[in-house]
Amino acid sequence: MKFIRPTLAFLLSINMSVAVLAAAKTDYPITIVGGNEASFTPSVKSKKPIVDSAKYDVIIVGGGLAGLSSAVYLSDEKKKVLLLEKEADFGGLAAKGMTSDGIRFDRGAAYWTAPYEEELQIFKRIGLGNFEKHAIPEPIDSYLTIQKKSKAPDEHKLYRGIWDEGLHDLPISFSIFKYELLQANKDKLIPDQPFEEFANPELDKLTAVQWINQMPAKFKFRNDAEAQELQKRFADEIKSKKISKENPMKEVVEFLHLFCRSALGSTCNNVSALVFANFYISEISTRYSSDVGTAKAAENMVEILKDEERQPYVNLLTKAAVGKISKDKKSAKYTVSYLKDGAVHQAKAPYVVFAAQLKLAPKFIEGFNAQNKSAKVRKQVAAIQKLKYAHYSIHVATVKGHPYRDTYDTWVRASDYSENDFSDVILAYWMNPEIDAYKDFKDFKSHPKEPENSLITIYHPHPASAVKNGKGFTDADAKAMAKKAVARVVELFNPFLKKNWNTEFEILSVQTNRWPYSAHIANPGHFTKSAKLMRNPFGNIFFAHNNMGTPALEEALFRGHCAAINVLHRMDPSFTRETWSKCPMEN
Repeated sequence: MKFIRPTLAFLLSINMSVAVLAAAKTDYPITIVGGNEASFTPSVKSKKPIVDSAKYDVIIVGGGLAGLSSAVYLSDEKKKVLLLEKEADFGGLAAKGMTSDGIRFDRGAAYWTAPYEEELQIFKRIGLGNFEKHAIPEPIDSYLTIQKKSKAPDEHKLYRGIWDEGLHDLPISFSIFKYELLQANKDKLIPDQPFEEFANPELDKLTAVQWINQMPAKFKFRNDAEAQELQKRFADEIKSKKISKENPMKEVVEFLHLFCRSALGSTCNNVSALVFANFYISEISTRYSSDVGTAKAAENMVEILKDEERQPYVNLLTKAAVGKISKDKKSAKYTVSYLKDGAVHQAKAPYVVFAAQLKLAPKFIEGFNAQNKSAKVRKQVAAIQKLKYAHYSIHVATVKGHPYRDTYDTWVRASDYSENDFSDVILAYWMNPEIDAYKDFKDFKSHPKEPENSLITIYHPHPASAVKNGKGFTDADAKAMAKKAVARVVELFNPFLKKNWNTEFEILSVQTNRWPYSAHIANPGHFTKSAKLMRNPFGNIFFAHNNMGTPALEEALFRGHCAAINVLHRMDPSFTRETWSKCPMEN
């Protein structure tokens, strides 16, 4: 292991977290990747637009996982596709990054879960059929709590492997939650895609917090041996006042707020218990990643689409921000106007797949608004306009040496926690097969000698107040958020690292990835009241974004594939979906 040189603050006192923070380097460079809020609504007014003369079958708006998935399945059928992405890279939140030394990492979503049958077939099509080779070894999730003290040293406690080895050290609420989550899965209360077709949407009536708080009452009536043991521990911990009789699930809810913010855009008070349960049943099982996280899915699909044999059918454009979609009454085609290289361009096609955030659809699609004559369209627009979104920053910090290798993903909550805090820190290098020292590094007990430095990825969901509808998330905002988040990581981690390993996070540089509107918030009723409405096509415009379901890789791939086969069916009514697909086909 490569030790970090002790700072002056450490020589004075390893426990003085304020002094450690003051001594930490703060002049590191920060680079920004990703557009601001204003980049979602470009002006495409021009007297003389540049017209693309190519004859496209389908124009896809949005080059995230849903748009890429649509492009793959449409071009499989030799349909000519134009794919437009406003950012510099394809993949959306699953885009990849690279250090100046050529080391690859994920810029967003870090991992995926074991797929069910339809997901597995899509995985196979995009080259992830061997996903089991990318399993993340335990402990995946650990929980670092910090009791902040004004005069005494802060008290740190790391629960290593919270759903495994660390479970019995945590309050009984964690064990009850895990038990009831698994029971809900056995009782078939947790769906797979498409959620809106699920026969028993009981959990969509509740928030995640409401459901979690019901769990102690439910498990009291369980009669199996595990439940009886939990009931005894529950009574003992109430008697000893380790947990509150009035609010026994308080501690696990506090932890799960971190997850809900990180994965679902808001605290557990605001998200549907159904979407939460679907996400979290996977969090207590094996998960999978790659050297670029979920960007592997985007990378594979781009490679498929760029294959030489597919070139006659695919045109991929980045830095092409769509601003308007209108229908040509004479040709029955749609004109898509987009801004690229400072000029307005136009392309035409009889079909459009809208794979951008659904909130943009009423702004971009001519006639798709609350004034439409169709009551069905007005209801659909109303459902879309009710969607709420959260901004997200993901800060990838290069740190000196390898100061922390105890777990893959560390969730962090201090006693002075607020919703401006980051949620968790992932060790970004360790899944990279290009680094020799990491090939055999699977147990988090040894410390690789090379490369000299490492990466940490700081996940930083922003509260609802950060969304300013086109007026915020400027470069200055992005840098300020990154600076505060990194300083907070140093403040909370370094006393803990020094005490246990005589190391510290010394920040060398930061790339902050700005993701406006990156997570839609699926409130209770999202699936029972809104999801079916949102998937309805508008003319020959089919919607594909994961906003119809959950903010997840699996959902995006599903929705992209589903839009593609509905387009193909509209083109040719004899076209049928694959036997393994559950995609709802239009009547």
